[in-house]
Amino acid sequence: MASRRYRTQSQTRLRTSGRQGRQGANRSKRFNSDFERDLAAMNRVWKMLRQGTIRWLGEIGRQY
Repeated sequence: MASRRYRTQSQTRLRTSGRQGRQGANRSKRFNSDFERDLAAMNRVWKMLRQGTIRWLGEIGRQY
């Protein structure tokens, strides 16, 4: 089990972004304001922190 590799969402996103490409023109229409864009970014950060904390606690639990 120690050799098991984990694929994070960012690695998955990097793989798929090359095929799909960026949609610069459509990207600005996604949010109505800068405030909504900031809220969405903060939501993504909280999700990453939550996942990292859960993984960190799992690693500590696995060691002891």
